[in-house]
Amino acid sequence: MRYSYFKFKKIYLHDSYNIVEIKIKNRHVFCGYYDINPFSSCNDKLLLHISSRNLDKTEIAYYDIGNHKIFKLCNTNVNSWQMGSRLQWFMKDKIIFNDFVQEKFVSKIIDIKGNILRIIDYPLYAISKKRTIALSLDFFLLHLLREGYGYRNLNKRLYNYYSESVNSIDIIGLDNNKIQNSIRMNCLLKKFPIKKPHDYYHYFNHLSFNTNDSHFSFFHLWKSRYEEKTMNRLFIADLNCNIIFLLEEKNRISHYTWKNEHQLLITTYINGKCIYVKYTFDFIHNTYLREEINDLSNDGHPTYVDLNSFISDTYPNRLSYQNLYIYSENTKDVINIASIYSNPMFFGVKRCDLHPKLSVERNIISVDVHLRKTRSVLILDNFRKRSMYEPKSQVLVYYNYSRP
Repeated sequence: MRYSYFKFKKIYLHDSYNIVEIKIKNRHVFCGYYDINPFSSCNDKLLLHISSRNLDKTEIAYYDIGNHKIFKLCNTNVNSWQMGSRLQWFMKDKIIFNDFVQEKFVSKIIDIKGNILRIIDYPLYAISKKRTIALSLDFFLLHLLREGYGYRNLNKRLYNYYSESVNSIDIIGLDNNKIQNSIRMNCLLKKFPIKKPHDYYHYFNHLSFNTNDSHFSFFHLWKSRYEEKTMNRLFIADLNCNIIFLLEEKNRISHYTWKNEHQLLITTYINGKCIYVKYTFDFIHNTYLREEINDLSNDGHPTYVDLNSFISDTYPNRLSYQNLYIYSENTKDVINIASIYSNPMFFGVKRCDLHPKLSVERNIISVDVHLRKTRSVLILDNFRKRSMYEPKSQVLVYYNYSRP
């Protein structure tokens, strides 16, 4: 199918927001996956990847929200369409991201001027809230088995590399730069076996600490060696890498977010239908409650706004619009915030999900968008919780663009 570029793209807003687009001609500008908050603690800076069209060259930068300026800090040799470089704030005025140096994946900590402060010998996926430990996995294996999520820097084939990889989740001590504990795939498969394990390639993805850093969740995925078929299941482990729970073994899990230290929200598919499920864990007695939320049927990327509501998005509809909305667990209301056009020429690995992210003070939303030939970032300021309960009349906003 052939798509033509129109002279304008549309963004439908369902409330009164100040909206800014961060863009650079012929460059991709985006934040990354929804599970990392790119906003600084003072609410005045937003971390960005600025990349070439094929992601070969990537700069680390931040956007000064008050002055509407972009400050480029340094380069990184790793990037991916979904995960980026796992760019995030480490501490106040310190930034951490993954890189590839001397044929090895590492992570770097820099200051606000781009000066390198530390190099950690492992690429990091998730960092604890207290910044004392982090979770790591094999990002090249992730790339080979789930393109768009890992890093492609090594020149090796899947069949050969799979036998080389340790294929583990590692807990890294950020103070001593050492592995403290690990979950190895071969050990996991012995304790939690599947049928015909040698017919599949196995890998880890989607590692996430709970809100008090006492436990973490992760996906075990296995991909058929003979056909395009992938399955997954969800685990919960403690910091000693003891597996506490095996969840959704018969259903396909998609996305996740921790509500608090003992509650996890996920999207999962049952008989082809997407539903939201909330788990409440009792880690003392090793039990849990499972509650299905039947008011939502569209898969998305959820993040809690407060104790009783979360923000999420949808995939593009037949008109190529993605919805940004907020859901109230108390009232069961779904309030649309915006409908945003997504360029249909970019799909599959290169698709651009909104991946909504909230500022620390919960008053600014950022989303990654693909309105034209390159990605950009939209900032919706003046976000108010009352919009959940008092939606205003729809406002139609046009952004005029010349033909690329």
